[in-house]
Amino acid sequence: MIIKRDDYDSPWKDILELYLEDFFRFYFPDIHCGIDWNQPPLSQDKELLKIFPESETSNRLADKLFQVWTLEGEPFDVMVNVEIQAHNDRAFAERVFIYNYRTFDRFRRPVVSVALLCDEDPSFRPTGFSACNLWGCRHRLDFPTVKLLEYNGRWDELESTSNPFAVVTMAHLKTQVTRSRPDERFQWKIRLIRGLYDKGYAKNDVVSLFRFIDWIMTLPEELSRRVKEAVHEIETENNVQYVSSIERLATEEGIQRGLQQGLQQGESRVLKRQLVTAFGTLPKHLEEKLEAASTDDIELWAERILTAQCLDEVFAP
Repeated sequence: MIIKRDDYDSPWKDILELYLEDFFRFYFPDIHCGIDWNQPPLSQDKELLKIFPESETSNRLADKLFQVWTLEGEPFDVMVNVEIQAHNDRAFAERVFIYNYRTFDRFRRPVVSVALLCDEDPSFRPTGFSACNLWGCRHRLDFPTVKLLEYNGRWDELESTSNPFAVVTMAHLKTQVTRSRPDERFQWKIRLIRGLYDKGYAKNDVVSLFRFIDWIMTLPEELSRRVKEAVHEIETENNVQYVSSIERLATEEGIQRGLQQGLQQGESRVLKRQLVTAFGTLPKHLEEKLEAASTDDIELWAERILTAQCLDEVFAP
């Protein structure tokens, strides 16, 4: 049986948004203690994409930017850049350095960068980058890192911990080592799902963590069917019906995505007609760009048509 390519990126981004406080409590406890969690963190992902447009295609799992408030002295806000790195990349430390100073330049606030290394190379552990150390001038960033591989030796601790990122860590590690062994992955997937009920998580937590496990630990169709059967048995034993909630949520999200895609397609067709009227036939690469555009992109380009003298001005970065 063949397992399709594992998707790490999307589930990591979703789980970070849901459990940011637990992320720091689990991986970076010292930082967790310095943040005022009574003040809800603010996601700055839209700003992140403006500052680092390359972050959408970089070779990592996820990067997130949050604004948080400190507990030390008089409270003040801090920008926290979370980097979750997928592979051994010699340019990674330099990139963290660049992202750090670009964020400072944008917000003029203290910037803390942290890195969770989810790669499979034990020797890869960047902790800083120096841009200059010459003639008395020193420009350097040091940043804390956590290596996910090191949790392989702490399995009993992971299984006994209620923090959601214990489950996330186990799911990620077992996804890596079972890449070509679907039957073993199936067994671990059931074990991790059963653990959600055994630990007594609330319904929303079971749903969120189930979705992470199900998303990341992909299986061939027959084994996926057996997972559904096993989950039904687990829920019968625990006298709960969370699976129906998950399926309903997935259906609602599918409908919402379909509606959103329909709206975007309609908007892009209107914009295309406006562009053709103003500038003539569109090059093929611009037609493709329109088809893949987000609602925000379409709104921006529609505003630019009013003053643009050529297509380049409409589609400028």
